[in-house]
Amino acid sequence: MKHFWLEHRWLRRTIYSFVALLSLCLVALLFVAYIYMPPEDHTHVPAYLIQIQEQHLDHYIDAGNFHLHYLHEGSGEPVVLMPGGGAWIYEFRSIAAALAPHYSVYIIDPPGDGYTTPTAKNPNFTTIYTLDSIDQSLLTFMNKLHIPRGRIRREFLGRWHGSVLYRETS
Repeated sequence: MKHFWLEHRWLRRTIYSFVALLSLCLVALLFVAYIYMPPEDHTHVPAYLIQIQEQHLDHYIDAGNFHLHYLHEGSGEPVVLMPGGGAWIYEFRSIAAALAPHYSVYIIDPPGDGYTTPTAKNPNFTTIYTLDSIDQSLLTFMNKLHIPRGRIRREFLGRWHGSVLYRETS
């Protein structure tokens, strides 16, 4: 086998070049995937957001480390809804319409999703996107809106925060 590689230098060089090119492509791919952060495009506004803005249903409130975006509809006993797993308040649009005649419905865009943003210009993402920080922001939200306790409906990732809120506000 050693004799084969000595006779076919061109094949050996081709394989080495191919491996080097493949390694370079892998490094470039990892750079794009994990290091490069393109600027966010804030020019597109979804039709649903325009609709709730026209009806004056969506609001923003500074709560701890986050500028929370939320929808408020109806009056009565408060119900707090939190979509989970990368969703935003749009996920609960039909539920809010059904509950609004009977309850005061608050739907919060979870931190990191929807239109909720950090309050700091250059935040340290490793410290503000912790469970304690997010829980504190949600409790501040409830305190600022004078919601002493309420029914909480949570989805997927919102489930943890909802459980903490339930224990804190009950």
